[in-house]
Amino acid sequence: SAKIVDGTISSSDIDLTDAAEAIVGRVIIAKKKSFKRMVLLKVTYETLENDYVRYLLHHNWRSAERLRLRLTIHLLLAIAYLGITFTLFVEPLYSWNNIILVFVGIGIQALIPIFMEYKITKTAQKKYQSSYPDGFKSTILEVTKDTLTLTKPEGTIDIWLGKITNLEEFEDLLIIHTSEFTVMLSQADYDNREKFDQFVETLWELVSRVKNFD
Repeated sequence: SAKIVDGTISSSDIDLTDAAEAIVGRVIIAKKKSFKRMVLLKVTYETLENDYVRYLLHHNWRSAERLRLRLTIHLLLAIAYLGITFTLFVEPLYSWNNIILVFVGIGIQALIPIFMEYKITKTAQKKYQSSYPDGFKSTILEVTKDTLTLTKPEGTIDIWLGKITNLEEFEDLLIIHTSEFTVMLSQADYDNREKFDQFVETLWELVSRVKNFD
């Protein structure tokens, strides 16, 4: 029978079956190596409660769209308040009664955003703590030319890049919205701002390429 020494077959009487098996084995190994996926982007990240709350506060209250809605609501409330209290105004116009009514209205308008921010913050904190009762576990994110993979302590999740619906940048955060879940990356997960920016730019290009090809 043939002997394999240092990866080569040597025997005075070579068994063709053994030789064929050795060759096939090498081909299979070569194919496995060639099919190894090429990871283009990789980062290990954690989503902190502070970042989570900060983003939800922006998304639900401080974004440009929300600010326009808030201004409209404040204007309507002011009109409604003036309409209700108009009959309470007395002469002269600058009397203490009128001044008090005006200041009450201003106070109500000022307290609304303070109350809402407090409410949203508390709700976001509760949501984070219920989603991650033991804290957010370190997760590895990898991106190939068409797949995003999350490796968590409890398992691995793969999603096609075409299912990424939006990449949202907010201050030092990158929020990756997909049809199935959301990923929040922080600049703190990278060595420096330049690497973070390169990651964002490359991911944009990969997602755009997959969507255009599709």
